[in-house]
Amino acid sequence: MGLDDPDLRSVALAGVFHDLGKIAVPDTVLNKPGKLSPDELIVMRNHPITGADLCGSMRTMDKIVPLIRHHHEKLDGSGYPTACRGERFPSRCAS
Repeated sequence: MGLDDPDLRSVALAGVFHDLGKIAVPDTVLNKPGKLSPDELIVMRNHPITGADLCGSMRTMDKIVPLIRHHHEKLDGSGYPTACRGERFPSRCAS
């Protein structure tokens, strides 16, 4: 991918912390065997925001917070939490 060492470190740390926000998702939702209800889906889709918020006050996580927040975005705009699309992805997505 042509990333330099600091960027590789950021990606590695984001891989560790990307689902941190799931601590705010009830176990009944996380472990549900079937399809999530619309309300449960909202709760689940908020975990990237929660994770980014939890890490956002740590200055050392500045480069990692956007990766945590947008790890479920998709280039076609079908991801979450902000439905970033194409050229707006990911650095210009609304936070």
